[in-house]
Amino acid sequence: MAYDLLLSRIASCLERGGLSETAACEAAGVGVNTIRHIRKRGHSPKIENLRKLALALGVPAAYFLEAAAVGAEGDIQGQVTNLQAIFVKGAVQAGHWTEATEWPPMDWYPVFTPSNIRYPSTEKFGLVVKGDSMNKVYPAGSIVIAVKFSDIACQPKPGQRVVVIRRSLHGFEATVKKFDVDASGRIILWPESYSPEYQQPLIIESKSLHDDNASSACAPDVSIEALVIGSYRNEEL
Repeated sequence: MAYDLLLSRIASCLERGGLSETAACEAAGVGVNTIRHIRKRGHSPKIENLRKLALALGVPAAYFLEAAAVGAEGDIQGQVTNLQAIFVKGAVQAGHWTEATEWPPMDWYPVFTPSNIRYPSTEKFGLVVKGDSMNKVYPAGSIVIAVKFSDIACQPKPGQRVVVIRRSLHGFEATVKKFDVDASGRIILWPESYSPEYQQPLIIESKSLHDDNASSACAPDVSIEALVIGSYRNEEL
């Protein structure tokens, strides 16, 4: 059967959690017959349903997605093999400063994006967006996907959205803003919000963007660390 490995892994998770198939589906917010239809009818499972089941059963989504691809034909195999996992490693208050911390690895979780996303050979990471200060583009709960400028050896360009780090009395703070440069060469970092509370940019006085340091677009206590190359959000957000 095409989904033997997937069903075996699901069964193991159900046994460990003391759940029936129906109870697991209800906990995951998917159709109550989702697992039954895979087992009895060989139906090709939807990636989003497998992701929700994995979350409800306490395993990484990749645990089910990889199993679904083994021996499967058609749509599910194409979907899985064309995806890459990017780990969400922390949170950021878009357009507004918040403490810059990386979660412990045990708290990281994957989101899946097309494998042809920009910079395919460069390490990527995800950050959960908090608050409404970039809600024109990233509603609260969205995940921004970023690469470090030091890894791609290039400078930020006007119009790009970037992850910015600032040194504070208590450590480091992070935010996401839209990068721009004005006529006098000053760096302008804009929030993008519908809220009147978040309309003022952060302005950094003129500094060369053309030396060998890819993160040179910075003030003594502010540095532009990463480029946002994509975002992810559930439909219900």
